[in-house]
This record gives sequence, structure tokens and C-alpha cells, in this order.
Amino acid sequence: MKKFDLLKNKNFMLLWFAHSVSSLGDQVYSIAIMWYVMLLYKSTIYMGLSLVFTQLPILIFSPFAGVLADKFNRKKILIICDILSAVLIFIIFITSLNSKLNIYTIYAVSFLVSSVGAFFSPSMISLIPTFVEKKDLPLANSMNRVTTSLYGIIGPAFAGVLIALLGVKPLFIMNSLSFLFSALCESFILLPSIINKHTLQEKLNLLIKVKEGFQYCKKIKIVFYFMLIAGCIDNFFSAPLDIYIPIYSSKIFNMGSSGYGLLMALPAVGAILASIIFPFMNKKDNVYLKLTLWVSLEGIFVITLGLSKSLIFAFISLFMLGFSTSMTNINLSLIMQLIVPNEFMGRISSIFSMLASFTIPLGYFFGGLLCSHIMVSSIVFFSGIIMTLAGISTFKLTYKKEFNIAA
Repeated sequence: MKKFDLLKNKNFMLLWFAHSVSSLGDQVYSIAIMWYVMLLYKSTIYMGLSLVFTQLPILIFSPFAGVLADKFNRKKILIICDILSAVLIFIIFITSLNSKLNIYTIYAVSFLVSSVGAFFSPSMISLIPTFVEKKDLPLANSMNRVTTSLYGIIGPAFAGVLIALLGVKPLFIMNSLSFLFSALCESFILLPSIINKHTLQEKLNLLIKVKEGFQYCKKIKIVFYFMLIAGCIDNFFSAPLDIYIPIYSSKIFNMGSSGYGLLMALPAVGAILASIIFPFMNKKDNVYLKLTLWVSLEGIFVITLGLSKSLIFAFISLFMLGFSTSMTNINLSLIMQLIVPNEFMGRISSIFSMLASFTIPLGYFFGGLLCSHIMVSSIVFFSGIIMTLAGISTFKLTYKKEFNIAA
């Protein structure tokens, strides 16, 4: 069998291409809206609140989004979500033309767009194992991860160039069109026929289905434990790096804004390399044990960042942190796709999203609070110790566990 048979999979390539286009549009829009808020109000408080409104819907709606992904047509959910997102961003564009775009409209639309995204993500994640063979799942996950990491580097730069050339407002309509293009691509996806024995009443019994998702999540202990470690502990302690890195750039290494951009880009570069390498790694190894290794290494590279006195050492630490984080995410996604039944996939992935969306804002809050009282390098160092210990604690679950991917 050829290594890159996945590239001939029309359904996956349509989904990947559609998501890639809309994701780039999202990156550009995020930078544009933050810049617009800064120009209009010159307040970091307003910018921070807009980020809160993008996180809250994921926390609120993720469990219900997972139920819909498991019980309804996932392709239709994706198309509806993309069309709704296009309409909402178009509202931003129209109101900006009339000079009626105020902060409350931005908050409202940000909340609604993020709400739609909360329903989009579990359906997309759950759809992939539907038409991708097990042997191709590592490459599928790697391609998605490469796209996400790459846009983390080029998205802000691309947005900056477009804002300089066109201004902010045209970027809104570009994002709206990217969602429509995504919906068009998704409409050509062909799904296998699945006999759905559930009645409409059973489908709409959301609370029961949400409860079933949490119960099944606890049943597969190894996945649930890694979700707690990677989704809660690691995200809580690593999220504030977005706050710590500017301090490293300005106060520790005296690099200024250019150095800040470079430091922020390094984890994404490491993540891209990990995503490219992953499909070629030995599939006969214990995937569970690999997950323990990469989760632990995340903490170790945070420790080395905390100990960094030289710029080169900090560069290597951030690069390897991005590499190990990407390896953790890809391995965890692969395990979930292979051992979680398709009828539970949406709910399990949405629970993971909910855990992350809950802990990341808390990490930002406490990280920012600690920065005003404790040296940043000390905070980073002790955060890395806790992350490393949490990763090592998974060894009890994984060292005897066998899990091979069919070649």
C-alpha cells in the first residue's frame, strides 16, 4: 500500500481543503478584529473581553454539540455552521461600512461565531474516521496539525500585510467568503450510507446523551486520564506562555517587538516539523507509551525555558515545546479515533474541547496575576515541574498497554 493513498481520498481532501481555507480566513479575521478594537477604543481591556466571548461558547455548548455530531448528519452540520458563520461575519462587514460597528456588536457576533464553531469542531473531527482508513489516520491528523501550526505563523503576518494594503474592513468580507467556499467544498463530500435506528425523540433527548458521553468518557480510563492531563493541567500551565513570552522578549532578553514575534513563532515551527515527521514514525511502537513520553517532555521543555539564561537556549526550548505539544495532540487524536466508537466520537471530542476551553482562560487569569508578584522565570520553571510530574503519572497506565496501528 502506498504511503500517500490519503491524498487520493476525495472526501478527506475536500474536508481538509475546506477547513484550511476557512481557518486561514479565521486567522486573518481574528487579527483584523483585534486591530479594529484597538484602533477604535485603544483599550487592552476591550481586547481581553473579546477573547472571553470567544471562549465562553465552547465551554457552554461543547457537550451538546457532541451529541448533535453523534446523532445527526455531520456533513449537514458542517455546511450549516459554515453558512451561519459567513452570515455573521458579513454582518460585521456591513455594520463597519456604515460606521455602526460598536464594541457590543463585536462581542455579540464573536459569541455567536464561537458558538457556531463549537458545533462545527466535533462534527469535523468525528467525520474523518468515517471515510479515512485506519492506516491513513496518522497522516490525516498530521495534515490537519500542519495546517493549524502553519497558519499560526503566516496568519498574523498575512493579516498585517493585508491590513496595511487594504485596511481592516475588506478582511471581514474575505473571511465571510472563505466560509461560503468551505461550505461549497463540503457539499461535494460523499458519505457512506448509515442506517440510523434512532427516532427523532431519542435524538433530541440531549441531556441524556450528554450524560452518556461523560459516562463513556470515564469508562475508557486511559483516554479520560490523558484528557485531564493534556486538556486541563497542561493547558492551564502552558496557556499563560502567551503572557510570559512578551516579558521574556522585553525584560529578560531585551529583544523588543521583533524578538517577541520570533519567540511566538518558534512553537509553531516545532509543531509543523512534528506533524510532518509523525506519519513516518514506527507504527509498531506502543502509542500509549509514546503519549506518556511526549506529555512529560512538554513539561521538561517548559522547565528548560524557565532556566534559560541565553537566547539560544530559550529558542531551543520553545521549538521543542511546540514539537512535543504537537506530538501529544496527534497521538491523542489518533488513539481517540481508533478506540472510540463512531457513535460516541462527537461527544468525546467535545468534552476534550470543553476541558481546554475551561482551563485556558483560567490559566491566563492566574498567570497574569502571578506575574505581578513573582519572577516570570520562576513561574515558568515551577509550571514545568508540575506538567512533567503530571505526564510521568500516566506511565502507570501505559507501560503495559499494547496498541499498534495496522500497517
